[in-house]
Amino acid sequence: MRRAAVVRPLSSVDGLVAANGRGLDTQVIADARRIAGEPEDSNYVPTDARELCGRVMHTCYMGTENSSAETRGRAKELAEAIGRLVLSCLCVSFGRLA
Repeated sequence: MRRAAVVRPLSSVDGLVAANGRGLDTQVIADARRIAGEPEDSNYVPTDARELCGRVMHTCYMGTENSSAETRGRAKELAEAIGRLVLSCLCVSFGRLA
């Protein structure tokens, strides 16, 4: 997934989080709590989109022997942008295991 595909929705979430922090939309706050796995009586309010995404999204870079350092770096940048660690593994062709 390209970073641009993630950045635009995150900007929208930031706007909602900022508005919700002022109590303008209790339904969005309730949805964020539910998605984040918070109990119904929780006082949790996301501080920003990165913090919320860091609680609900995961990243995994599945490189191959042909993957470049640039591709791996992009995966790391994306993970950092959403507040997550990147899990990394090397995928090996089954034909090469024999």
